[in-house]
Parts: sequence; structure tokens; C-alpha cells
Amino acid sequence: SINNTYDVSDYTKSLIGSGGTGGSGGYYTLDIGGMLKAYEQQAQADRDVAKSTYDSKRSDLLTSLKRFQEQNAKDVERTQRAYLSDQASLESSIAQADRQNRINAASRGLGGSGLQQLAQLQNLLSQGQTISDMATENQNNLENLRTSLANYEEDTNKSLKDILDAYNNTLTNINAQLATNKANAEVQRANSYIPYSPGSGGITAAEAASYGNDLAGQLSTISNC
Repeated sequence: SINNTYDVSDYTKSLIGSGGTGGSGGYYTLDIGGMLKAYEQQAQADRDVAKSTYDSKRSDLLTSLKRFQEQNAKDVERTQRAYLSDQASLESSIAQADRQNRINAASRGLGGSGLQQLAQLQNLLSQGQTISDMATENQNNLENLRTSLANYEEDTNKSLKDILDAYNNTLTNINAQLATNKANAEVQRANSYIPYSPGSGGITAAEAASYGNDLAGQLSTISNC
């Protein structure tokens, strides 16, 4: 429901209008112009609050998403740099180990022998597996980062849709309440038409005014619902 922030009681003190019907007669009826204006002002105030709330939530979501995207990009870059650095270190260690193995084999008179070649092959296979494992781990890390970003973007888009739907629903409720208030005011105005004819057996002007004041009080009560 929409909380009324405008006090319409000031209007009800002067809601009774009068008009002539010719001769000595006349009529009293509610003047709802001020009331309708108050309803419009209330509805616009509620729309402004709803818009401000929506804008604030939307801004927070987009700011959070941007920060996540920036951090994710840094994590991807750091992961790739770490992989390339580890790969370079491993390749350097492999080359150094290979040189040392050749030196050791030569010192024992095994240079170029089948045993040396077998040892080199075993080392190459082991080193190749290590490089493959590193590459697989790097790909897994990058894929996890991509998945994390995609999930965050999906969640943010859903939240953006949810707050937009909530905002539109609020506007619909505000407009519906405004239409109801206006309709109630028109009914009260129509029901308040009181002709009077002093001196001819009809109600007096004072009685009409008193009845009109009662209706004004009723309208004030309705406006606060």
C-alpha cells in the first residue's frame, strides 16, 4: 500500500462549495479540486521515491559488477603470468638438468651410449608430463575464472530485472491507488449535492452546510486509508 504523506485535512475545511439554482434557493456540494490535487501530489511523491530507490539499487548492482569484472581480469592476467613464469623456470631447469646429465655420462665414458639415450628419453617423458600437467592446471584455473565471471554477470542481470519489475509494479500500484482515490472523491462529490430552498419547507442553508461538513469529514477519513 502507498503511505500518504500529504495531510489533506486542510482541504476538508473548505470543501463545501455552493451555487445558485435561481430565486432564493441554492445547493451545497463538496469542492474536490483541492483534494484531487493533493492526491496527484501524493502519487508523484511516491513515484519519485520509487524512482530514486530503483536508481540507487541499479547503480549499486552495476558498480559491483564492474568491480568484479575488473578483479576477474586481473586474476586472469595474474594466472597467465604465473603459468608462463613457471613454464619458463621449468624449461630452464630441464635444460640445465640435461646438460648435467650429459656431463655426468661423458665423465663415466657413457656419452652417446644407449644407456645415456634411454636416460634422456625417460627424462624427456617425465618433463613432458610435468609441462602437460602445468598447462592443464592453468587451463582449469582460467576456466574457473571465466565461469565465475559468467555466473556473476548472470546473477547481476537477474537482479537488475527483479528490481525493474519491482519498480514497474510499484508504479502500477501507485496509479491504481490514485485512480481509486479519485473515484472515491467523485462519488462523495456526487452524493453531497444538497439543494435547499429557505422558506419553502426544504432544509436550511445552515443544515446543508452542517451536512456538507459531515461529508467532508468522511472524505478526509477515506483519503487516509
